[in-house]
Amino acid sequence: ELIVYFKYFELEYSWNCRYTKLQLVCSELFLHESFHSAAYYCLPLLLWDYLRISDDRNNTIGTYCGDQTGQRVRVVATVAVLTFRSDSSVQDRGFELFFSFSPRGNATLFSFTTPTPTTFQRPTELIVYFKYFELEYSWNCSWDYLRISDDRNHTIGTYCGDQTGERVPVVATVAVLTFRSDSSVQY
Repeated sequence: ELIVYFKYFELEYSWNCRYTKLQLVCSELFLHESFHSAAYYCLPLLLWDYLRISDDRNNTIGTYCGDQTGQRVRVVATVAVLTFRSDSSVQDRGFELFFSFSPRGNATLFSFTTPTPTTFQRPTELIVYFKYFELEYSWNCSWDYLRISDDRNHTIGTYCGDQTGERVPVVATVAVLTFRSDSSVQY
């Protein structure tokens, strides 16, 4: 099982992030999502601030706003597309998502002992694809950025500016995606 999680994401609504998409690509895997903390400003028709989850066939799995703490969503697909939208009028806490990828079929639980070569979880490749990605640019990505790191807290990459179409392979047992905005420039 590969666990991919978002550490606490402080969604600064002054980002004005319209339809920013993060696409998680996996092969023959189940995707379970657990909403640890979510706070959105929610109005009818979800026009302002929300998180939408779609599958590889562009079917909407769900659209979420308001307090979704503790909710779990199951996506059975090879691709999950997460679309964040904010109109920048209200700032709340944001959210933290935990992803758990499980192979289809039977699963085996090993005893909780020191890892050995036969029980240690092998790294799995996750492709993070930026279908649309545009943040404020700085030469060292210090203002607005997406940082991707692995299970040992090694930074795989830090991204800002226009990264639309980029693919980032992550070979690890855990991938951590950290978003940051200083709220000074809105796209």
